[in-house]
Amino acid sequence: MTTGADDVFRHLRVRLTAIFAAVAVVGLAALVALLVVLDSEFDRERVDTILRGVASRAAALVYQGEDGRATGEGLRGDLVETQASGLLVVERTGTSYRTVYASGEKIRGDWRPVAQACLDDAAESGTYADIGDLRVTGMPWWLTSKDPRPRGCAFAFVPRRSLLQAHVALPAALGSATLLAVLTGLVWWAAGRSLRVASEALADRERFLATASHEMRGPLARMRAVAETTLHALAPGQPQTAAGLRSLVTTADQAGRVASNLLLATRIDHAEVPVHLLPVRLDVLACEVETIIDGVVVDVTEPVEVSGDAMLLRQAMTNLVDNAMRHGRGGETRAEVLLSVFRDGDVAVVRVADDGPGFPADLDVLSPYVAGRTGGNGLGLPLVRWIVERHGGEMRIGAAEGRDGLDGAAVELRIPQ
Repeated sequence: MTTGADDVFRHLRVRLTAIFAAVAVVGLAALVALLVVLDSEFDRERVDTILRGVASRAAALVYQGEDGRATGEGLRGDLVETQASGLLVVERTGTSYRTVYASGEKIRGDWRPVAQACLDDAAESGTYADIGDLRVTGMPWWLTSKDPRPRGCAFAFVPRRSLLQAHVALPAALGSATLLAVLTGLVWWAAGRSLRVASEALADRERFLATASHEMRGPLARMRAVAETTLHALAPGQPQTAAGLRSLVTTADQAGRVASNLLLATRIDHAEVPVHLLPVRLDVLACEVETIIDGVVVDVTEPVEVSGDAMLLRQAMTNLVDNAMRHGRGGETRAEVLLSVFRDGDVAVVRVADDGPGFPADLDVLSPYVAGRTGGNGLGLPLVRWIVERHGGEMRIGAAEGRDGLDGAAVELRIPQ
């Protein structure tokens, strides 16, 4: 049977693996993006170098024809036509441009600003630009050595490669996915191996607590019976002995309740606590608690019935009263504890209030094994909350606020009828 601790560790393992996977996905995605960007930059530099060579040769093959005008006939049939997706040679004539030669793909966009920049810079290193979906390189050309300024511009261009078309995009994505799967599997395995030690240690502790609490109940019951029998048979005139025996009975009762709480806590962790829902009189249970714990005042004015588990609800009431008795007293003074059972509309309410200092503001009293300044094992209230929640109810903790003459802590269990 799957235990509560196993569930906790399994969920922790899943969360650790999920967190690692999420972080790894972000990291690997960033790495892939960086590789793609770098590859694209290197690829663009390579393409620019090739286009610069093509455009330079195209510019060199422009010469002056018989009519004194520039001609690109030298380009026709030359190898340079096959080294780029397209060639365009233009000549500036005043404020416009004349096409000297064109082959291959056409530039779908306004190339005039690039041509103007090429002529203005007159740089033999070339002018580079993206026009539409093309990568364009322009080289200036001079018709004669007497020309003070370039006469025109020779363009070479190829389709621009997108980031997704980078050479490393697909290999990097597949490699990252494989690496992620391998690393996630290793983390899952390592987390399981590491948490198994903690899980086994916790299981050992739970088995020890269950065994110890179970074994304690027998001797405690016998010790209480012997003390009660001795107390009843005690001859008059021995007040100190009688007080000691009564104290022994009270201590045995308290130790028995601690053992019961430990046993219930370990059974909860092992998911071995079935709740048998039957008609239960809460007012009757409250009166039973009055006979179990000496000193509690029970206030019941009417029958209050719910559908629940009598054993668990009795233990919840006992824990609340015992907690109030333990933490509500000051020094040797016995705490005043009031256990009330009443209806609030269609909700049955069990209320326990005391005249003590109240709940510490700096202490989470609902966390397991968190004990107050006056001792205890820190299981009472967490177990009560678990019991009332299993009955579809809720537990409210707060201050008594002078109600019924008490100014200490107050706890209400609200269970739907």
